[in-house]
Amino acid sequence: MSSSRRLPSAPRPSGNPLYGVGELDDNGELDLVPAGDAQPLFASRDVATDVARALEPASLHVCVLPVWPGYAWRNLVGFHAAWGAQPEPRKLFIVDNGETEIPVAVIVEEIRTGLDANAQEPRAGTRSGLSQRGRAATSAAKLALAAVPGSSIGRAFGC
Repeated sequence: MSSSRRLPSAPRPSGNPLYGVGELDDNGELDLVPAGDAQPLFASRDVATDVARALEPASLHVCVLPVWPGYAWRNLVGFHAAWGAQPEPRKLFIVDNGETEIPVAVIVEEIRTGLDANAQEPRAGTRSGLSQRGRAATSAAKLALAAVPGSSIGRAFGC
């Protein structure tokens, strides 16, 4: 592709990405999978992969996604906004950084509960309903992000 046809890109954040568990829907879209109303992230790809493997009985379409914390925060803000709730910075956390006291097994169970619930209520055009929720969350996020500029989570993660 010639340089005149390249798409503009946002500056790449410094450092390494974290990892999240995602799910591929029938439309080919990837969504970060929350654990209840929180978004766990992982410093180690191996730990995230272990979590995804443990979730395969609930969904064969789970995967590991590299994710910048700023994106995960915007996704969480949108998720909460879609349900009319305010996001809390503590709801975005790194599971395996030595600071979180929540066992990985608890995270797996919380995610599995959500995947099982979504499987029980399929939405038109999607296998799990996450994509539809994700689209609603993205729309709501545009409004909700205005309410959290310069939030502590944004500053902590460089957003």
